[in-house]
This record gives sequence, C-alpha cells and structure tokens, in this order.
Amino acid sequence: MKNFSTSIQRRKRGKRTEYFARLTYYDKTGKRKGVSKSAATHWEAKRELQDLIDQHEAGGSEVLEARNMTFAALAEHCKETRYCEAFYDEQGRKLYGVREPKKFASMINRLVSSLGHLKLSDITVSHLQQYRRKRLSTKTNRGTYTDVATVNRELSTCRAMLNDAVVNDWLVRSPFVKAKKGELIAIAHEAKRQVVLTSENEQKLLQACSTSKRRHLKAMIIAAIDTGCRQGELRRLRWSDVDLQANTLRVTSYKGKTVNRRLVPITDRLRAALLDLRTKPSVAAFRRLRTGETADNTLVFGVVDSVKKSFDAARIQAGLPHIRFHDLRHTAGTFLAHGGMNIALVAEILGHS
Repeated sequence: MKNFSTSIQRRKRGKRTEYFARLTYYDKTGKRKGVSKSAATHWEAKRELQDLIDQHEAGGSEVLEARNMTFAALAEHCKETRYCEAFYDEQGRKLYGVREPKKFASMINRLVSSLGHLKLSDITVSHLQQYRRKRLSTKTNRGTYTDVATVNRELSTCRAMLNDAVVNDWLVRSPFVKAKKGELIAIAHEAKRQVVLTSENEQKLLQACSTSKRRHLKAMIIAAIDTGCRQGELRRLRWSDVDLQANTLRVTSYKGKTVNRRLVPITDRLRAALLDLRTKPSVAAFRRLRTGETADNTLVFGVVDSVKKSFDAARIQAGLPHIRFHDLRHTAGTFLAHGGMNIALVAEILGHS
C-alpha cells in the first residue's frame, strides 16, 4: 500500500525558473512529514523525485529523515560505538571495539578532512576515487608517497563506516557497492615484501642500540628475533610473564576476536638481555608521554605506545633504512623453519592461528 504522495512544483525566481521535487510521507508515529529537492529542469526534478521514492521504499522514513546526516556525524558515531576501546569478557572474547582506537581515529580524521562536509546520500564513487588519488599523491614525513596498503586500510575503514550507516537505515546503499572490483581498494597493488635480516645486518642493528638510551630497544630486538613475537605482544609483556627458571615467556595476543596466550622459549642471549634489563632499566624507558601516560614498572621493556622513533634512528644509524620492526618477526620464522623445526610448531611459537 502506497503511504506517501509526490509532486513537482515550478517556481519563478526573477528570470530563473526552479523546480522542486517533493515527497510527503508519514513517520512511525503517524506524523505527516515532507522532504524536497530542488532542480534546474523538470527532467532533473523527476529524477530527484524518483531518487526520493527509491530511498523511501528501500529504507522507509528513517532513511529520509537521515538525509541531512553528514559523514562527519557518522564518524563521531563510529568512534563512540565501533572504534572505541576493545572490551573482552571473562573467556577472552572480544565483545566490541578495537584494540588500538588511536590508529583508527587518525584514519577516520583523514577521511573526515575530505568527506566530512558531505551528506551520506551525496557521497559517490567519484568522491572516493578523488580521495584515493589525493592520498596516493600525498608525501609522508619521510619524503615518500603514501603507500597503497595505507590507503587501502583507510578506504576499508570508510567502507565499514558506510555499511554501518546502511545497517542503521541512515543510507540506502553504500557507494562502494557501485564501484568496480579493485577500483577503490586495490589489494593486488600492495607491495609484497618479506625481508629477512642476515647475521651481519642483525649485528649492525644491535650495535646501533648499544647505548644507555637504547638498552630496552636492544633487548626488545633480541626478543623479536629470537621469539618471533609481535611488537605489541612485547610491549605488553610483564615481568610476571617471564619465567627464567623454565626459560619461557607467557605471551598474550589480541589478534582476531579472542585473547590467546602461548608459551615461547627463551634463548640464552635473550635470557642475558632480560637479566641485564631487570638489573639496570634503560634511561629512556618508563618515560612520561605528552598525554601524561607512563608505563608502569611491571612492564619488561617500559614502553607504552611504540618504539618507532628510537627504532627508526637505530636502523638509519646501522645503514638499514629499509628494515621494519615486523621484519624481525619474519627473520625469526625463517630461521626456525630453515633450522628444521616442524612448520606447525613454528606457527604455534609465532602465534599463527
């Protein structure tokens, strides 16, 4: 049963003629409401009217009433509900949120800077293409162009946000649905890299960390190479997780939707590095951040956020600017596999599901 009415009105404004497509409907409470769109010609008004009809038939009054919702408003909603701090239950299952909301907040802010002023219903594939081109041609602080993988992650976040708007009846259809496969999020264009440090490069990197301010970084690098742990796992490592009698680390991983814990063996050189760090903590560890946050003294390496600045300085000093911290994990996996260890055991040590 048709529960709305339509009309096209023609108005004179000086020498200019303007057309208004109007759809009148009733909301859930039975209140009569209307929405209209202006157009320069009668043909355009008919097209705008059909668009209003399609929105009403697809999503009802909720979609029409959310027509003025901007991407910036959607971003605030998603920050509060979708990309808030992760919450886990007693079994370690993630109930909602994300592990690192700061990273998502920075991506969302970049999206808002380009799309924030647009109404959700006005965002087109062309806007998203323009955003992609703009980001790919933007230079980073290192003087290189923004990586394809970075832009893919930003657009994937944008797609999830617009899908959230569809679920909440604020949008009829996401513009990502209209795009060709690989047109906006081009996974195939991401540069595949698998860097493994040689023994010589490893020594260069460790030598660059042989200072009083980088002692915690040196121990962290040894831990990454000898155990294959992720940087986040090492940052969360506490002295209560270190068993020097059994020579094991109890590592907590938040990859996926559940909390996983595994035991990782400690090598002789890692044991020596940990004992040295416990006896004399690094002067650069446990420092106060700009946010006022400090690492508590139960953390092994005394790092709250990341070691990006210190690691960047160390790799450049070592003449290895192409090395990333995650490459240390690749190095560990390669050494374990080439050493004859069973692949399933390698996966278990590295924390692969």
